Amino acid sequence: METPLPPIYLSLRRSECAAEAMTALSFPTQDVSIRRIALPAEHGGWGIVLEPVVLGLIIAPSVAGFFIGLAALLTFLARQPFKIASGDLLVRRRRFPRTSPAVLFTVAFGAGAAAFLAAAAVMGTGVIALVPIAIAAPLAAIQISHDIRNTSRSLLPELSGAVAMSASVAAILLAAGATWPVALAAWMIIATRSITAIIYIRARLRREQGREWSAVPTIATHGTALGGMIVAAQAGVAPWLGSFAFLLLAGRAIVGLRRVIDRPDPRRVGWTEIVWGVVTIVLVGTAYRLGI
Repeated sequence: METPLPPIYLSLRRSECAAEAMTALSFPTQDVSIRRIALPAEHGGWGIVLEPVVLGLIIAPSVAGFFIGLAALLTFLARQPFKIASGDLLVRRRRFPRTSPAVLFTVAFGAGAAAFLAAAAVMGTGVIALVPIAIAAPLAAIQISHDIRNTSRSLLPELSGAVAMSASVAAILLAAGATWPVALAAWMIIATRSITAIIYIRARLRREQGREWSAVPTIATHGTALGGMIVAAQAGVAPWLGSFAFLLLAGRAIVGLRRVIDRPDPRRVGWTEIVWGVVTIVLVGTAYRLGI
């Protein structure tokens, strides 16, 4: 005859089993990091959002333009918590300890961006300055849809998001009273700069990682960008020095794809491209200010 187990032992076993079940169904508390929820992990995104803002404020500084820049920055910051919240609620259909903070950050950043855009419309030239943002909305929707499905690293959403964020330079210029041709030309410059950078970096990383790659898309996009800059300069809506900036970018792409790297480091490639972005913005912005 078996000796029955003491009631206290059974109670402890039930508690241990319940704890094990809860651990299996939830994330550990230490995995919830506010920094990882609120701040984007990729470095390249900072350049894509800041380059059009800085260029617009160099060409035509204004309070309304500054507010549009803040709205662009908050929109960019909202993307990371939105990806987490939408992934949990719409894809996995479960709530985790990180879900509520992600929702709060998304709402806070989004509300702040909307408030700054409204202030810019009041203090600038009116809602006309926000038209480029409305035009870019479908492109932003493409990136958002891929963010929800966690496929945002593919080429289409990266290009769509970059062109959409580039619209902020046109909005900043229109808010300061610039003409539509000048605003659209600046949008073209920044969008082209982002597109060529994305295609170049993807080819560079694939090459250094030993994966299949081709230099044709990189060379073709840089050649097209240089030709577009020359046409815009001849039309009088872009500075000639901008063509020189894109000539430098084409040179760095050719050299970068020819170099042999023993120890590939994606972070080094990303930071180097940020430096090239600064050089491009300084050259183009100075050329606009000096009219050369």
